[in-house]
Formats: sequence, structure tokens, C-alpha cells
Amino acid sequence: MTYPKYIVHYHHKDAKFLHSVLENGYRKAKELLSTSPVDRISRDEYVDHRIMIENHIKSEFYRKGGLPKRIYPLYASLGESKYLDWQECFTKYVIPLSVFDKTQISFTFTDSMFDVHELKPEVFLIDELDQMIEKYGLKSPEVQIWDAKPLKDYIEKNLI
Repeated sequence: MTYPKYIVHYHHKDAKFLHSVLENGYRKAKELLSTSPVDRISRDEYVDHRIMIENHIKSEFYRKGGLPKRIYPLYASLGESKYLDWQECFTKYVIPLSVFDKTQISFTFTDSMFDVHELKPEVFLIDELDQMIEKYGLKSPEVQIWDAKPLKDYIEKNLI
């Protein structure tokens, strides 16, 4: 199956570099997200849902042999994101998939927060990308990055 051999990390220009909003703690995450446009769910519920979904993704990633080094993942898309590409508030970093160890990244079909009623998105490993794409197609696969070091090293060496 053919799929992009790169991920795109969209970094919001107002956010701390390579930092998950949940790393700020529950209250601060709610405060920071209160100014973000979240149209699929109330802002008060967003952090709670995000925590549940990220815990599920991490648990499934562990179960499948993943070895996360982060409490919360960083996010990217497999290839370009039509939704995020046009937004000027993001800096875009294109990173080859080969930079990551297969035990450090996972994938979900589309944005894991897209359907907030689906609290258990199916989690795929890099070796299962063909299976994911066969099942769902290539519509906006999300990448969870469980080790920031390869991403940081690549960006510093090649893109900054």
C-alpha cells in the first residue's frame, strides 16, 4: 500500500515547543484551551475527553509493544493535513518516518478527538499502516509521537 513516508508536525506559534498542553497540568490545560476554538465539544469537557482518549491510546500502544517515553504524546499527521495546512498560526515541520523507532510512534485513523463520543479509537503501529489504510483510507491519519528526542534532533539539525 502506498502512503506518505513522512509526517507533518504542526506547531502552534503560541505554544511551547514540543510540549503537550496536558503537560501543564489539568487546571492550566483547561485555562489554555478555554481560548482555543473547539467546536466538537464544550471547552469544559475537552480536557477530560482528551485525557481519556490519550490514556486509551497509550494503553493500546503498550499492549501492542510500544514503549512510550512521554506521559502525553505530541501530534502530527501522516502526510499533509488539509485542515491544518492553510492555517497561518502553525509552523509546519516535515519529518521522515525513518527518523522514528517503531516503538515510539502510533497512528489513529483521523484526529483522535474528531469523534468525541468514540473514546476508544483504534491504535495502529507503523507495521500496521497498510492495514489501517486498507480499512479507512488515507483521510487524515493522526500520528502520536511518544519520544520527542528524534523529532527535536531532526528539526534542529535539518530545519532550523
